[in-house]
Amino acid sequence: MKFKILFVLSLILLSTTSFALSIGASPGRLELGTVHRGEEKLVEFVIFSDTGKEISIKPRILSPIEDYFNPDVKGYETVFNAYEASQEPIDSWIEFIENPILLKPGEFDTKTTYSVGVTSTKKVSFLLKVPENADPGYHASRLSFDANVNNEGEGVKAFAITSVDIPIVFRVDGEAVRSGYISGFNIDNNNLNINFFNNGTTTIRVAASIINILKNGNTIASLDGYPVLVRPKTSVSITKQLSLETGKYEVYSKVVWTTGSSEKSANIFLESKEQNNTTSTGTSIPLNINLTTIVISIAIVIGAIGAIVYIIK
Repeated sequence: MKFKILFVLSLILLSTTSFALSIGASPGRLELGTVHRGEEKLVEFVIFSDTGKEISIKPRILSPIEDYFNPDVKGYETVFNAYEASQEPIDSWIEFIENPILLKPGEFDTKTTYSVGVTSTKKVSFLLKVPENADPGYHASRLSFDANVNNEGEGVKAFAITSVDIPIVFRVDGEAVRSGYISGFNIDNNNLNINFFNNGTTTIRVAASIINILKNGNTIASLDGYPVLVRPKTSVSITKQLSLETGKYEVYSKVVWTTGSSEKSANIFLESKEQNNTTSTGTSIPLNINLTTIVISIAIVIGAIGAIVYIIK
């Protein structure tokens, strides 16, 4: 039995061939310059492959590299200003003219000379549709590729496909301001809400890097909060559940984003769950019904019953 299993496995392995394929793009970064709200911009670039196989490629838009929005990371400042950047998603702004894209061996869309081994090239086009309500400032995203190889009639083959991500950067005209502040705290069913207001003109990703709970001057809990995107001129609540006894506490929090921060302290009072849950108390309604009304009602009911009995007989 073991011999049969090993024999079948060996046949499978013999009929399986492994290939390493790669997909490249030129240019390596799409710098689109300054665009305007409501504008549609046609963007073109070239993808290429080093295999003689037919490949179906599906481009997709990914979240941008966070380093773009961090002014402490060097290397992007020539094309991107982190202090004037918006982190609003732009995947819905991009519409590919052809998707998926078919790369066929021996077909070259361009006359550009690529490295030795390139077997096919294809020009790719998409429309960048800038919304009328787009944030001003620098925007960034990444273009990636999902690929499938057409190996029909060639047996079982394993393909390791590698591709590069292409950064996309551009600037929407207008004054870009990254700013905000902690507007206050409130307690809701033992949940601490840190309320943050974005008073700038761009979308920013914020997180509560420090949440300290103090009692009598001593820190009794240190927490942090999850990152959230905040649109301009809107508020967001960063919520943390508290497991503390009833009493008065001091809370200190620091909310940060890549180009700034806001700090605030305040006193809060935690109530017991019984006190914290509002209960509704009903109001009694007096019934001013006199005896005559009751007698008339009874008579009507009795008459109705008698009429039903008479009809049945």
